[in-house]
Amino acid sequence: MLIPVSFASINLEISNVEIIKTPYQLKISFDTKDSITNQYVLTTGSISYGTDEFSLSESISLSLSSYEHEVTLPSLEDDTTYYYNITMTDTSSNIATRLGSKSTLDKEEEELLITELMYHPEDSSQNGKEWIEIYNDGNTTEYLENWILYIDGDTYYISRAFEVKIRSLDEITDEDDAFEVEAKTYFIITDDADEFEREYDNRFRKILDTSNDVKVFEVDRNFSLDDSEAEIQIQNPLGKKADKLKYEDDWGNRDDDGDGYTLSRISYSDSNSEANWYTSNTIDGTPGWDNDVEGYEEEEEVVEEEIIEEEEEVVIEEEEEVVASIFSSIFVTPSSNTNTIKFNSTVSTSPEIHYGTSTSYGSIKRFNANSTSHDITLTNLIPDTLYYYKIVSVDGESNGYNFRTKKSTVTPPIIIDTNNNSPIIQIKEEDKKSPTKSAWSEDLPSTGLNTALFVLTVLSLTYFVQKRLLGKIKKG
Repeated sequence: MLIPVSFASINLEISNVEIIKTPYQLKISFDTKDSITNQYVLTTGSISYGTDEFSLSESISLSLSSYEHEVTLPSLEDDTTYYYNITMTDTSSNIATRLGSKSTLDKEEEELLITELMYHPEDSSQNGKEWIEIYNDGNTTEYLENWILYIDGDTYYISRAFEVKIRSLDEITDEDDAFEVEAKTYFIITDDADEFEREYDNRFRKILDTSNDVKVFEVDRNFSLDDSEAEIQIQNPLGKKADKLKYEDDWGNRDDDGDGYTLSRISYSDSNSEANWYTSNTIDGTPGWDNDVEGYEEEEEVVEEEIIEEEEEVVIEEEEEVVASIFSSIFVTPSSNTNTIKFNSTVSTSPEIHYGTSTSYGSIKRFNANSTSHDITLTNLIPDTLYYYKIVSVDGESNGYNFRTKKSTVTPPIIIDTNNNSPIIQIKEEDKKSPTKSAWSEDLPSTGLNTALFVLTVLSLTYFVQKRLLGKIKKG
């Protein structure tokens, strides 16, 4: 371990200079040490800087005695070269200087976009269920330290950074890496990174079939995204607004709320209007991934203009589009053991649903009548289970989608012991809090043989009770 020293006759130097740049700031960090002994040296000093190499007009004092120094040059112009001169002195009046230059980023390269919202989850009883996905659409790395999130005027500061890995959540404590977001990558803002990690591992990884990590930033206090409407804005510490969105409850293509589907941005190059947002086809959304919004109505007017200019060529393209994307306006209404899937097709057809608990599907439900409006109900489904499905017809097929059935609300039977009028099969005390989980439902046989044994046991028990009752009647 290097020990700080302070004595005369040393060769004081400034080392390990690192600079983090944004469009409006340069953050410079460095050490001071003796180059002969390689030991750190306590120093104080200053840094002068400016745009004229020969006339550094600004200065910041470094009055805290230390061998590790960090200073931020504030309120700079974007895409501009700044020159600096670091001057440090130890207690023995040894002096070290360091000259250099660095350019700030071009503000046009700073493009953080709001791309997905989980604003009304199925289970809103805990923090961390709601989240905001951001995409760095610029060409350079962004540093989110002290960035601000505004929700309906309330202020939240990005305060901690995490990496969500498989079955783990690692806080990033290295200052240079913690708030760094590389170009063309997604990240998540939430108020409870631990809860988000549990949801990501238990649901998102299975749905998206991924082992990739995702970066998560936690704000300094709990927030809530209003179920009806809210205005969201993110900006850097100097007040530059990166993106702004005001959503409303009727956006997207679903009538019901609180079902675990997100609002997802369609085009990253278009504005944040209602027309550019759609309900995700994937339950729980796609945090950290490209949005799943296939099926929205798009570009009808553009196609009509192309037909006027070059009719024959557009007709060929239109036929290819029918094969590639024949189905639209897909709407699912799941319950505990059924799911109704409504959708439209661009041609009159008789489609079928391929579905199952894996992407291999395995079951098929057919719609026998030719039509452009379809309504198919899947039955005998398992409660609280993720199902995968796709729509298939002779004219084309859709992409693969998924849905989760709701939890069962069946109340278990109670068999009474006639000797003491007490239940033989009781609901566990901890299960009384949840009507969807009970002792009998956990222990029900799952195979045909075990089911038969279970029925025989119940019949035997019924016979035993009846015999006891008859015995009491005869004695009476």
